[in-house]
Amino acid sequence: MVATISSFYTTNSVMVAAGICLGISLFAIQTKIDFTLCSGLLFALCLVLIFFGFSCIIVYATIGYSYILDCVYGGLAALVFSLFLIYDTQMIVGGRKHEMSPEEYVYGALQLYIDVVYLFLIILSCFGKSN
Repeated sequence: MVATISSFYTTNSVMVAAGICLGISLFAIQTKIDFTLCSGLLFALCLVLIFFGFSCIIVYATIGYSYILDCVYGGLAALVFSLFLIYDTQMIVGGRKHEMSPEEYVYGALQLYIDVVYLFLIILSCFGKSN
Protein backbone atom coordinates (compact mmCIF):
# COMPACT_ATOMS: atom_id res chain seq x y z
CA MET A 1 0.00 0.00 0.00
CA VAL A 2 2.83 2.41 0.85
CA ALA A 3 4.56 1.63 -2.45
CA THR A 4 1.36 2.35 -4.37
CA ILE A 5 0.86 5.65 -2.57
CA SER A 6 4.52 6.56 -3.08
CA SER A 7 4.21 5.98 -6.82
CA PHE A 8 1.98 9.08 -7.03
CA TYR A 9 4.79 11.32 -5.72
CA THR A 10 8.08 12.42 -7.25
CA THR A 11 11.23 10.43 -6.55
CA ASN A 12 12.83 13.31 -4.65
CA SER A 13 9.82 13.62 -2.33
CA VAL A 14 9.91 9.91 -1.52
CA MET A 15 13.66 9.95 -0.88
CA VAL A 16 13.40 13.00 1.40
CA ALA A 17 10.61 11.37 3.42
CA ALA A 18 12.64 8.16 3.75
CA GLY A 19 15.72 10.16 4.75
CA ILE A 20 13.78 12.00 7.45
CA CYS A 21 12.53 8.69 8.91
CA LEU A 22 16.05 7.24 8.85
CA GLY A 23 17.51 10.40 10.39
CA ILE A 24 15.03 10.35 13.25
CA SER A 25 15.83 6.68 13.95
CA LEU A 26 19.57 7.38 13.96
CA PHE A 27 19.02 10.34 16.29
CA ALA A 28 17.07 8.11 18.68
CA ILE A 29 19.85 5.54 18.77
CA GLN A 30 22.77 7.92 19.38
CA THR A 31 21.26 10.60 21.64
CA LYS A 32 21.84 10.77 25.38
CA ILE A 33 18.31 12.11 26.02
CA ASP A 34 15.98 9.47 27.44
CA PHE A 35 12.67 9.72 25.59
CA THR A 36 11.29 6.58 27.24
CA LEU A 37 10.23 8.72 30.20
CA CYS A 38 7.87 10.74 27.97
CA SER A 39 4.93 8.33 27.74
CA GLY A 40 2.60 10.80 29.48
CA LEU A 41 3.64 13.54 27.07
CA LEU A 42 2.93 11.27 24.10
CA PHE A 43 -0.53 10.50 25.47
CA ALA A 44 -1.28 14.21 25.91
CA LEU A 45 -0.05 14.99 22.40
CA CYS A 46 -2.27 12.24 20.99
CA LEU A 47 -5.27 13.80 22.73
CA VAL A 48 -4.33 17.22 21.32
CA LEU A 49 -4.04 15.70 17.84
CA ILE A 50 -7.44 14.02 18.15
CA PHE A 51 -9.22 17.16 19.39
CA PHE A 52 -7.49 19.29 16.76
CA GLY A 53 -8.64 16.78 14.14
CA PHE A 54 -12.24 17.13 15.34
CA SER A 55 -11.95 20.91 15.15
CA CYS A 56 -10.57 20.61 11.61
CA ILE A 57 -13.61 18.53 10.65
CA ILE A 58 -15.89 21.23 12.00
CA VAL A 59 -13.99 23.96 10.15
CA TYR A 60 -14.01 21.94 6.91
CA ALA A 61 -17.78 21.45 7.25
CA THR A 62 -18.50 25.14 7.84
CA ILE A 63 -16.08 27.10 5.64
CA GLY A 64 -14.58 24.44 3.38
CA TYR A 65 -11.01 23.37 2.73
CA SER A 66 -8.22 25.40 4.31
CA TYR A 67 -4.67 24.81 3.11
CA ILE A 68 -3.13 26.44 6.19
CA LEU A 69 -5.20 24.33 8.58
CA ASP A 70 -4.26 21.22 6.63
CA CYS A 71 -0.55 22.10 6.89
CA VAL A 72 -0.81 22.79 10.64
CA TYR A 73 -2.60 19.48 11.23
CA GLY A 74 -0.02 17.60 9.12
CA GLY A 75 2.86 19.28 10.94
CA LEU A 76 1.38 18.42 14.34
CA ALA A 77 0.82 14.80 13.23
CA ALA A 78 4.40 14.59 11.93
CA LEU A 79 5.71 15.90 15.26
CA VAL A 80 3.67 13.38 17.27
CA PHE A 81 4.67 10.42 15.12
CA SER A 82 8.31 11.54 15.12
CA LEU A 83 8.24 11.42 18.91
CA PHE A 84 6.60 7.98 18.76
CA LEU A 85 9.35 6.78 16.43
CA ILE A 86 12.04 8.05 18.82
CA TYR A 87 10.23 6.53 21.82
CA ASP A 88 9.77 3.10 20.22
CA THR A 89 13.32 3.03 18.83
CA GLN A 90 14.76 3.71 22.26
CA MET A 91 12.49 1.08 23.81
CA ILE A 92 13.80 -1.51 21.33
CA VAL A 93 17.48 -0.54 21.49
CA GLY A 94 17.45 -0.46 25.29
CA GLY A 95 19.95 1.05 27.67
CA ARG A 96 17.39 3.53 29.01
CA LYS A 97 15.18 3.50 32.10
CA HIS A 98 12.41 1.62 30.28
CA GLU A 99 13.16 -1.00 27.63
CA MET A 100 11.59 -4.03 25.99
CA SER A 101 12.69 -7.51 26.91
CA PRO A 102 14.30 -9.66 24.20
CA GLU A 103 11.18 -11.85 24.09
CA GLU A 104 9.12 -8.92 22.81
CA TYR A 105 11.03 -8.53 19.54
CA VAL A 106 7.95 -9.19 17.36
CA TYR A 107 5.93 -6.53 19.17
CA GLY A 108 8.84 -4.09 18.95
CA ALA A 109 9.32 -4.69 15.23
CA LEU A 110 5.60 -4.18 14.62
CA GLN A 111 5.57 -0.91 16.58
CA LEU A 112 8.61 0.38 14.72
CA TYR A 113 7.10 -0.58 11.36
CA ILE A 114 3.83 1.20 12.13
CA ASP A 115 5.66 4.33 13.29
CA VAL A 116 7.82 4.49 10.16
CA VAL A 117 4.88 3.91 7.80
CA TYR A 118 2.66 6.54 9.45
CA LEU A 119 5.45 9.11 9.61
CA PHE A 120 6.47 8.40 6.00
CA LEU A 121 2.90 8.84 4.73
CA ILE A 122 2.34 12.01 6.77
CA ILE A 123 5.56 13.59 5.49
CA LEU A 124 4.64 12.66 1.92
CA SER A 125 1.14 14.09 2.22
CA CYS A 126 2.36 17.36 3.76
CA PHE A 127 5.54 18.12 1.88
CA GLY A 128 5.60 15.83 -1.14
CA LYS A 129 5.04 16.91 -4.72
CA SER A 130 2.70 14.68 -6.66
CA ASN A 131 3.30 13.59 -10.24
